[in-house]
Amino acid sequence: MTFVLNEGRPGGKSFAAVAIAGIDILYVLTEVHADSAWQATAPQHIAVDPIRFRISLDLVAEEYRTAGIDLRRMAQSMEAFWIYNQLTTRVTDPEDGDELEATIPLLRHLLRKRLADTQARWQPKARK
Repeated sequence: MTFVLNEGRPGGKSFAAVAIAGIDILYVLTEVHADSAWQATAPQHIAVDPIRFRISLDLVAEEYRTAGIDLRRMAQSMEAFWIYNQLTTRVTDPEDGDELEATIPLLRHLLRKRLADTQARWQPKARK
């Protein structure tokens, strides 16, 4: 756990080790207990439109391929759900194909910006 020594950032292995030790990671990060957060936010049912999700998935695959990043299937699905959520919150009529098509360039821009921000945040900093 090099982040404890200010030599890095905590990652998945660090959080997993802390969770295995019995500590509620969600509470450490947000001050909300995992059980109560799940109960408060657990949806009863979410219907995902397969065509809009496929559009989102294809957009993510194309942008990551263009950036030269090999994204694992689960990570690709998570990014696609992010795009899907952006899509569904930005259109007024989800049944209007023209409106969906017009929103894709904005989604592409948002994904590129998100990707650039993530890459910049995780670039190793030059030591003096």
